[in-house]
Amino acid sequence: MRLLILFVLSICLLLLLEKPLKKHAAVFYFGAVIIGGAGYMAQLRLPDGMLKTIVSDYLISGTLPAVLFVLVMYAAVFPKKSRIYRCAMSCRGEIAIGASFLALAHMVYYGYMIRSGNLIALVIALLLIALLVPLTLTSFKKIRRKMNAKAWKKLQRWSYFFYGLLYLHVVIMIYPKAVRGDFESLIDLCIYTAMFGIYLGLRFERYLEKKKKQSYCPAVWSSLLILFAAASFGLNYSMVYAKGTDERPDPEYYSDGVWEGEGMGLNGAVRVKVVVEEGILTDIKILEHEDDEPYFSDAKQEIIPAIIENQSVDVDGVSGATFSSEGIIEAVKDALMSSEEQD
Repeated sequence: MRLLILFVLSICLLLLLEKPLKKHAAVFYFGAVIIGGAGYMAQLRLPDGMLKTIVSDYLISGTLPAVLFVLVMYAAVFPKKSRIYRCAMSCRGEIAIGASFLALAHMVYYGYMIRSGNLIALVIALLLIALLVPLTLTSFKKIRRKMNAKAWKKLQRWSYFFYGLLYLHVVIMIYPKAVRGDFESLIDLCIYTAMFGIYLGLRFERYLEKKKKQSYCPAVWSSLLILFAAASFGLNYSMVYAKGTDERPDPEYYSDGVWEGEGMGLNGAVRVKVVVEEGILTDIKILEHEDDEPYFSDAKQEIIPAIIENQSVDVDGVSGATFSSEGIIEAVKDALMSSEEQD
């Protein structure tokens, strides 16, 4: 939902600050750098709590730059007679540059993608960076004015490829959490899919208009794509719900013994050993993991004591180490499921 919240807020701010943004673009760029840098430092130094969660969800997670890129993407397909169309088209270069500076903090903080063994994530990350640099530089007015108009337009067409890769990046990062039962991630995935899908339909609509061919109106395209997103949501939710109801270990059925389980962390598998004595979960040890430090250690230090104290895997994750937290929880759940099967 934070995507929609930031998208609406960004549109409102654009309508209010169009002239200052055009006149004092450098101040806007400096502010983007400060916000990105402050968010990065806050994420590293702030103690766990509401403030750190807000910083993580809205600044460091990449949602804010993604929203600004989506706003730039939608600029050309807003209703042509609307004020938002005029504002967005007028300021899309400045918005894109600001989004790029904010994205830098996200890339620095989540540099794990480059080190990850996930080949697809690695390739997409490198392509996004390779496209972002020239697209950002040529968005500056001084550089744009020195370029040949046709050459500049030809280069900017690569932005469509950038948008496609951005969506794939989002899917790769969110989908694993969604199918493991994170309802918020499932909602975000459906919203991203709907927004990018609607844009694709509206863009095709504009293409047909230029060709002077009969086409469906944008409302029809949008409705069809929203229905597609809703169907995807229903299918994914059914999968998650079914999985969740089948994999809920009950403390009453823990069997004594030493059990091993496996979950999926940020960069790969997390393996744990669980000790059950007299039906009570007494110890959890990490056997193997591929996640980065110190994030995994932060998750380990909070998640394991919480599970043992509550005698349940129904515990909160650690902000800033969400994937590692979920990997540990999933691995313990898998081990406890093994103990149930032996009962």
